[in-house]
Amino acid sequence: MEFLVFGEDWQRHPSSTQHLFALFNQQHPVYWINSIGLRQPSLSSQDIIRVVEKIKAFKSLPVTKHKQLAQPTKTITPLVWPLPQNKLIKKINQQLLKHQLPIKQEFRVIWCSLPSAVDYLDICDGDIVVYYCGDDFSALAGVDHRKVEILEQQLVHRADVIFAASPSLQQKFPSEKTHLLPHGVDLDLFKPPALPTDADQIKTVGFYGSLNTWLDYDLIIKLAQQCPEITFHLVGKKECPASHTLIQQNIQLHPPCSHSELITHLAHWDCAIMPFVNNRQIQHCNPLKLREYLASARHIICSDFPAAQQYSSHITIASTPQQWLKALTSPSPITEQKITIRRKILSTESWLARQQQVTEQLQRFLV
Repeated sequence: MEFLVFGEDWQRHPSSTQHLFALFNQQHPVYWINSIGLRQPSLSSQDIIRVVEKIKAFKSLPVTKHKQLAQPTKTITPLVWPLPQNKLIKKINQQLLKHQLPIKQEFRVIWCSLPSAVDYLDICDGDIVVYYCGDDFSALAGVDHRKVEILEQQLVHRADVIFAASPSLQQKFPSEKTHLLPHGVDLDLFKPPALPTDADQIKTVGFYGSLNTWLDYDLIIKLAQQCPEITFHLVGKKECPASHTLIQQNIQLHPPCSHSELITHLAHWDCAIMPFVNNRQIQHCNPLKLREYLASARHIICSDFPAAQQYSSHITIASTPQQWLKALTSPSPITEQKITIRRKILSTESWLARQQQVTEQLQRFLV
């Protein structure tokens, strides 16, 4: 069995697809196709930078190998125009990518983590098509929602099997071929640091991830103002104008770091937070950081969304600024027993367990 994977840019940021295929490529050939995009580029400076990055990657590194993985994954950087509406451009895109694809050697699984992959299925010589839906693309920030919804409908029709990262996403698709596949966690990487000396007090708070439109900046600023004795650390790239309003003295912004370095930040926090706005995207999300936070020996405070409710007995869920303030100033004690219980629950939710779930479904097609 071999995999042809349409995902985001390899190692640009940690994703569930990358975690899964870091395991799959220890046993199977994996050909990773970098992101084709979910909207057409504009003339914004951010888009121009991304286009330049794509061209550089195409010219200098059409196929790269990554030492981090047990068996190197071939990474293909396609130079195609995202979401083309012109039939000629679409055809040119297909031919450009076709010449980069390897010749099929084994039973080939086409794994699509992005709806835009549907335009390229016919050139992939696949035996089965998998759609992995990790987000509600019709509500995702920075996406051409109308066009992506059409592509997703086409992909759902073509897919032999669908994996959804949350129950709410699962309900969107045909039940006869859709399976729930929540995110996992790397328990070896996210080992609990030592408990803080004052485990019943919160002096440092942290968040890591994209500083994007789904964060509640008004809430973060209000909490920082009302808790001047607490230092707030936010690790990630500024992706929206509101992120530039975080100028309080006790808010410290840190640049993005590699996934393996996140535990270093977590180890210095008393509390890890997810201060999200309440919108459709968040209601459907299942953040990777949720289980990574849980694997640590830290207080956890989250906004109210379905994925967090699953762990409501192990984290504090806050729906109002008052509830957030109370959770920060009067936290429930963290004990070794609580950490042990968390880790026991997560032992069945590792990335290896998720990979085994996928393998069980795919093996049905090999009979």
